[in-house]
Amino acid sequence: MVALAFVASLASSPGQSYWLAIFVDDLIDATGLSRTAFSTLYAAATGCSALTVMGVGRLVDRRGVGTAWAVVAVGLTAGCLAAGSATGALGAFLALALLRAFGQGSFPLLGTLMIAGRFDAWRGRAISIGNLGSTLAAAGLPAVAVVLIDAVGFRDAFRLTGLVVLVLVAPLAFVAAGLAGGRARPRGNDGAALAVLGGEPVPVIVATPAMRPRFPWREGGGRLLVILTAPPLVVTGAVFHATSILAERGLGSGAAAGVLAVLAVSGALGAVVAGVVLDRFGPVVVLVASSLLLGGGIALLLPASISGAYAAFAVMGVAGGLNVTVSGVVWAQTWGVERLGALQSSGDSARIAGAALGPLPLAISVSLTGSYDLGLLLLAGFGVACGALAAGWHGPARA
Repeated sequence: MVALAFVASLASSPGQSYWLAIFVDDLIDATGLSRTAFSTLYAAATGCSALTVMGVGRLVDRRGVGTAWAVVAVGLTAGCLAAGSATGALGAFLALALLRAFGQGSFPLLGTLMIAGRFDAWRGRAISIGNLGSTLAAAGLPAVAVVLIDAVGFRDAFRLTGLVVLVLVAPLAFVAAGLAGGRARPRGNDGAALAVLGGEPVPVIVATPAMRPRFPWREGGGRLLVILTAPPLVVTGAVFHATSILAERGLGSGAAAGVLAVLAVSGALGAVVAGVVLDRFGPVVVLVASSLLLGGGIALLLPASISGAYAAFAVMGVAGGLNVTVSGVVWAQTWGVERLGALQSSGDSARIAGAALGPLPLAISVSLTGSYDLGLLLLAGFGVACGALAAGWHGPARA
C-alpha cells in the first residue's frame, strides 16, 4: 500500500510546479501570452483542479481507488498531450487545467487516502514515506526536463511524458483495485459497510443524508483550511517564477534545476521529520513550524545573492515537506476515517487553491514595480500570519 502511494506521488510529477517551472518560459513564448496573463491562466486552471480533487475524493468513497486511479491516469495523459499541442490562451488553459487537476491534485490524493485509511499509530511516518515519490522526482526530474527540451523540444517532451503515464502508470489501476478491494461492500444488518483497506475489512458506517456529517467549520476545520494553504501558495509562487527570479540574481535556467533539487532534498528531510513529530506530538507543532519556516525562507530571496537563493529554497523545501505530511494526516488524526475521502479532498482542494494563487502576487509585483521584491514580502508576511494562526488552532476535542 505504501509502495503504491509512493508511485502515485511520483506519477503526479507532470502536473507539479517543479516540472512545469522548466516549461513556463517555452509555454509563454509559444502561446504569445504575457507572464501575468499566463500566471492568471495557471491560477484558474489550478482552481479547476481543486474542484476536480473533491470529485475524485467522492469517487474513491463510492467506487474505490482502482476506478479513480484509471480515471486520473487517463486525464493526466490527456493533459500531457494537450500541453504538447497548446497554442493561444484557450489551449494553454486546457493543458494546465488537465495537468494540475489529474497530476498535482488527484494522484497525491489517491496516495494519501490509501495510507490514511489503513494506518493508525504509524500514519504520519507512512504518509511521509509515500510522499517521497514526489520529493525524489523534484530532485531529479527538472534536470531530465531540461535534457528532453534540449533534445526534442518542449512539445515532444510533453508528449513523451504522456506516453510514459499511459503505458507505465495507468495499468497500475488493477493493482490499486486489488489492494484496496474496490468499493464498499453491501451493508450488513447493523447498518455498516465493510470497506476493504489494505486487504483487511474495516467497518465503515454508511451515513444517510440526514446523518451525513457536514464539514467541521466550527470545530477548527475552517481555520485549518487557511493554515494548510500557506506552503502551497508560497512555494508554488517561488517555484513557478524560479527561472525568472534566479535570472534577476545572475543565474541561468540550469541553476533553476539545481535549486529545485535542493528544494526536493530538503523537502524529503522535512517530510521524514514531520512523520516522527506527528506520531509523537500531534499536528499543531508541525503546522506552526511549517508556516514560520515558510515566511523565513521566502524572505531569504530578497537579497540578490546566489547563496541566499539556495538557502531560501532549502528552507522552503523543509516547510513544504512538513506541510505535505501533516496535510495527509491531520484530517484522519483529528476527525477519524469516516468519510475520509470527502474531508481529505476538501483539505487538498484548499491547498490546491493556495497553489493556484501562488504565482499571482509575484507576477503582479513584476508588472507594477519591475521587481519581485514586493510580492516576496507579501508572501513572507502571509507565511508568518499563518504560523500565528496555527499556534491557536485546535481540533474538536477543545472546540
